[in-house]
Amino acid sequence: MRAVPPRRSTLWPRSATPRSAPPHRPSARPRGARSVARWPPSPTPTRPARRRTIPPPSLGATGPRRPARSPPRATASLSAAHMRMLRKELPRLPLPSDKGGSKATATITADIADAPLVVTNTTISATAGIANSTPLATFTDPGGAEPVADYSATVNWGDGGTASATIRGPDANGVFTISGSPSYTAAGTPTVTITVHHDAVTPDAAVEDAAAVIGPVNYASPGGGVTVRVVNGSLQILSGSTIASSTPLADVTSLTVSGADGVANSFTLDYSGGTFVVPGGITFNGGALPATPSNSLTISGGSFDTDTLDFSTAHDGSIQLGTGGQVVNYTNMTPLVNTGTADKVVFTLPNGTVVASLEAGLTAGTIELVSGNGSFEITTLLAPSGSLTVNSGSGADTVTAAASFYNNFSGQLTVHGAANTLSVHAIPAGTLAATEGSALSRALATFSDPKGAGTAADYTATIDWGDGSSATTASVTGPDASGLFTISGSHTYAEASATAETASVVVHRANAIDVTVSDGVSVAEATLGAQGTTIAAAVAARFAQTIATFSDADKSANISDYSATIDWGDHSSLTTVSGSQLQAAGGGFNVPGSHTYADTGTFTIRVTVSDGGLASATATSVADVTSSVPFEAVDATYTIGSGAVSISDAKGLLAGDTAPSLLSVTPGTVTGAQGGSFVFKADGSFTYTPAAGFPGYDSAQFTVTDASGDTATHTVTVLSQHGGVVWKFYESVLNRLPDAAGLQYWTNYFNSGGSTGDMAFGFFESDELLDKVISNYYEQYLLRPLDSGGLTYWKGVWHSTVGPEQIKAGFADSPEFYHSAGGTPQSWITALYQRILDRTPDPACEGFWMNYYQRQTAAGVDAGVVRDHIALGFFTAVEAYGNDVAGWFQEYLFRAPTDAEKMQYVNQMLAGASDRTVEQAITNLPAYASNPATPAAGTGMPLADYYQTTAQTQAVVAAKDALFASL
Repeated sequence: MRAVPPRRSTLWPRSATPRSAPPHRPSARPRGARSVARWPPSPTPTRPARRRTIPPPSLGATGPRRPARSPPRATASLSAAHMRMLRKELPRLPLPSDKGGSKATATITADIADAPLVVTNTTISATAGIANSTPLATFTDPGGAEPVADYSATVNWGDGGTASATIRGPDANGVFTISGSPSYTAAGTPTVTITVHHDAVTPDAAVEDAAAVIGPVNYASPGGGVTVRVVNGSLQILSGSTIASSTPLADVTSLTVSGADGVANSFTLDYSGGTFVVPGGITFNGGALPATPSNSLTISGGSFDTDTLDFSTAHDGSIQLGTGGQVVNYTNMTPLVNTGTADKVVFTLPNGTVVASLEAGLTAGTIELVSGNGSFEITTLLAPSGSLTVNSGSGADTVTAAASFYNNFSGQLTVHGAANTLSVHAIPAGTLAATEGSALSRALATFSDPKGAGTAADYTATIDWGDGSSATTASVTGPDASGLFTISGSHTYAEASATAETASVVVHRANAIDVTVSDGVSVAEATLGAQGTTIAAAVAARFAQTIATFSDADKSANISDYSATIDWGDHSSLTTVSGSQLQAAGGGFNVPGSHTYADTGTFTIRVTVSDGGLASATATSVADVTSSVPFEAVDATYTIGSGAVSISDAKGLLAGDTAPSLLSVTPGTVTGAQGGSFVFKADGSFTYTPAAGFPGYDSAQFTVTDASGDTATHTVTVLSQHGGVVWKFYESVLNRLPDAAGLQYWTNYFNSGGSTGDMAFGFFESDELLDKVISNYYEQYLLRPLDSGGLTYWKGVWHSTVGPEQIKAGFADSPEFYHSAGGTPQSWITALYQRILDRTPDPACEGFWMNYYQRQTAAGVDAGVVRDHIALGFFTAVEAYGNDVAGWFQEYLFRAPTDAEKMQYVNQMLAGASDRTVEQAITNLPAYASNPATPAAGTGMPLADYYQTTAQTQAVVAAKDALFASL
């Protein structure tokens, strides 16, 4: 071979010393070349190269001979491509000679370096237990593909095994393929290393890749806790809290976890993050049991339709989770625990003689199957929501159920093929709703028979209805398609009950213990209907007639069970009508009454009827009271100034009187009750001269006559300004005229320097007001008359708690109020907003109280206590306090409070001031004490009417709480 010449005609100069001019070389490194040839070569090659010596041709023997010179020597590292070029060009290279014709001999040595092979990995897939040839990698030779025999490859399979690989190729693109036959025994992702060797060239080329091996996963535990779970698609095995193995779930065909021998092994199959299935099954081998068996298997979480547990031997068996679902095999295991849920559970007992007991687990909602003779491991699981089936093995099996078992299991139990004396499993219907006097006909319980459903004739049942009546025989029907029997009965409760009755059902089957279950029966009052009437009456004339009629849906009730109260609408005392005074009429009852009206007008009469229990009804009647004489005159009341007083006819005794003819007052001088002198004139004007030591009030009677000679007698009262304030208080607070003793006491109190606020305090503490307030609470909130025991109790609460707050909260959180609002926490809270704050609840606040209610009851706080706290929260809220203050200002001062006044008293209440303390402060304001105003000396003014309107009256009766009265 001859080296490729440079552009010049010679490789070196004539001189023995070569020139330093560079030879011709490529301008850039060829793509894919092993190296770039340099001339002269680097003193130290970067890698070993094949060395070839190219001798020059012989010079011949012609011409004079000269001493031989040492020929120049050149060394080059060339690529294989350059070498092929050299092979072509060197034979045409001319030999150099000097002038004398002498020729030199030159030797050229070329160091040719191979470029590294380019190896590319590929996806490696394998199936454990199957040794099929599979592509592992590909490679190319940048120096050009050489015969396949020049290459070799080895593979490290990543599981401790190595092997020679097969190389095929090259293909049309110069690509070689490396193949091998892995022999994996388990699934996993081992790292496979492929090493390719090219003749004697070093270093070898290598590439790594993770193989996806489909197959079983086998794990040997060192002992202790082992958890199997799936996270992000990978099956993980944890030893303690350390991940010992992680394999893509899709690559796992089966899983076997083996515990260490002689130590405790605790296995957990964790479905809390979601269920998964290993197609070939999961096996847990507990290893040889230690002296005290303690290999446990827990299935944590998951929800399945049917769980099937097959016991093979004392410590071996299998579990199938769900129909056609995951199969879990186990050996040397005890105990078993399953915390997942299932609709149905099926136990299959092992062969041989088995004694099994069904018991309640230690945790609420769990049950246990326990072996009495060690024939299978104790198994604890959440009670299935549907059915539990026990299938016996081939031997003489006995199955029993502990008394506590049904405390945790409410489904249907069936035991097949085993001797048992299990009683039926009965489930009560729950709380039943009945109405007094009406028949309750319905199913009271259902039951299933663990021995297998017979016919209805195999069972009997009786019902004790809990009201003292004799037990009755129940009807047993069934079974239905699921094996359930139904127990039904019919009964009529004579009376309603504030607490639920208990209906006890006893189920009997031969050769078994009777089973008793109980239903609560809420017996409601029969509906009362009441109808009012219109009454015509004459003033000052007593009348007696039917005031209202009513009927009761309970036709079995006795008339003596009922009572009625009559509010005549004229501020007089209530009239009570006992059952013995009621009159039966047309399937209902009449309420008789007798009354005398002192004034003419139209009066609304409220008649409330109670059956002595929880039911009541109210009828509204109307009394049209007219004068017994053909004219109408009224009593007259005045506040007067000091000294002798003169009242003109325009403001006199006949002001406002009506008659078809002219009225007149019998003139004359009359001495008043307190010694003053009244001088009446015919036109109704009069003068009054107080006696010495005028106490602040005096009165006298006067006679009015019409043109026909008809007469009527009325009373005129004169009051000092202090007496006028007392009169006002009686009308506005007690809704009646003051009695003589009360008027005298409180007027003397004022005359002695007493304050209106202190007087208000005395009124608020009076039995008269408290009786009205508490009586109204009962009628307004509980829809029934006040009973004496309730009055005594709530008055004691009022006095001990310094006001009505606890009473209002007590009524608001009472069971009667709760049920009247709908009987749910949500409806009750809504009613509080509507009845206390007089508005619908906003979602945020309503949500706050609902969350509070749920958190407190979940923490074990009694629901009644929680309602009491919430009710107090409403009555002590800024909004409620503001409504209270506004109501009191309207009631006592006949105006709305300013913003500053409202906040002043609201802040006092927030600081702990009671209702009556704030009311006392408001009534102690000068504006209250100065109304009515003091007339000028010698004059008088008719006293205004201070009786409350209907709304104001309700506010007063509701302890001066205008908003609470709207309940």
